[in-house]
Formats: sequence, structure tokens, C-alpha cells
Amino acid sequence: MATTTETNAAPANGTAPPRKLSLAEKLAQMGVKAPVAEAPITPAPSPSGKAEAELAARKSEGAPLLAPDAPPRDSGKSAGPATVAESSDSPPSPEPEKEAVKKGRPKGSKNQEKPAETPGASRAGFALYVDCIPQKGADKGKGVMLEEWIGPLLKFLAEKHGLEDVRLAPDGSEPAFGRWKALLTLLVRSKAEEVPPVLLISSFALGAHEVLDALIPLAADVVRGIR
Repeated sequence: MATTTETNAAPANGTAPPRKLSLAEKLAQMGVKAPVAEAPITPAPSPSGKAEAELAARKSEGAPLLAPDAPPRDSGKSAGPATVAESSDSPPSPEPEKEAVKKGRPKGSKNQEKPAETPGASRAGFALYVDCIPQKGADKGKGVMLEEWIGPLLKFLAEKHGLEDVRLAPDGSEPAFGRWKALLTLLVRSKAEEVPPVLLISSFALGAHEVLDALIPLAADVVRGIR
């Protein structure tokens, strides 16, 4: 549509000429509405586009690239080694078979039962049987009575002090007042190598207590009978 521009001539009296009408004003005089300029509509960025923009910004800054939905990286120490979750479809691993527990004492233990030892079997030394006699085993029939072995020792003490019996020592002599018992104990201990392998002792025999005091610490076996 062609438009015409109206120009009013200047009045003769020297007043200012009228102003030019704009296109909108002219259209308004003609009864035509001026078109309204609409603002451009900018589409909202999609989530994927926003993520791509963030990745591009990180790449330009030299920062490590992470997936948009990745969890934030912990700056501290890790709580522990990463564990791999087992798939539910994979079959369960078989449990290791437990070794059967053996009851009893372990091999080589100090608490193992020792075999019963027979008196006199592989023994180094002599055995003392007090108020009893061996009926079985290696010592059966090998015993020597105390009176038989101690008789010569008592005779030796008596003759040494000029006595028929050491128990009859007069006052003032060395064996008097029961000191002969101590002399007998020392004599028996000095003759320990001459003790028979099996010595049978009656606790009521003469010198029995002195012999036991001297020989029990040196004996390989000591067997006592109970009455």
C-alpha cells in the first residue's frame, strides 16, 4: 500500500512548520492498527543440552570430566577398597569343607598317656619295697630282706666302738643317746652302690627308718604297702 507524505506549507506569518507524522500515527488516522512486534521466544535448554554445556565448560577449564549423574567425588580418603557386587544370576560359590575335628590329645602332646611301667623293667638303680613283696613283674623273686643286708653294717658299728650291740653304747661314747642312728644313716648312704636291686623292708625292722631316710632319695622305685 502506497503512503503519501503530507507537507504543509509554511505560514506567511513566520510560525514553525508542523511536525511530520509517523507511520503509526498515519495508520491510526486511516483506521488501520499498527502491527505489534513480538519478542523472540528462546526455547528453554533441555537437561541434556545443559549437561553438554557443563561438560564443555569443564573441558575448557581443564577440570576432570564426570558424568552428569555421577556422585560427587570425595576429597578425603576412601573408606576402603571397592567391592564388586556379585550378580544375582551367578551361582553361589561353594563353601569350603570344614576339616573334621579329631577328638583326643593332639599328636606330639605332652599330655599323651604314658604306657604303664613295670617295676624293675629297664631300671637303672634299685627298688625299695616297704611292707610289701612283689608278686608279678621283673622284681618277682629277686628281693633281699633288710635284716640280711643291714646286719653286717650294724655289726661293723658295734665292733668299731668295742660293743656287742651298738644300742648298748655307754654314756659319753659316740653312739650313746641314740646317736648310733645318725651314724647308721651315714654308713648306709655311703654303701648305696652295694644296695641289692630289690630290697624288702619291714617298717618294724631294726634300722628301717634310718635306711629309708638314706636310700629313698637315691632309689629308682619305691613301693609301699598299705595295712
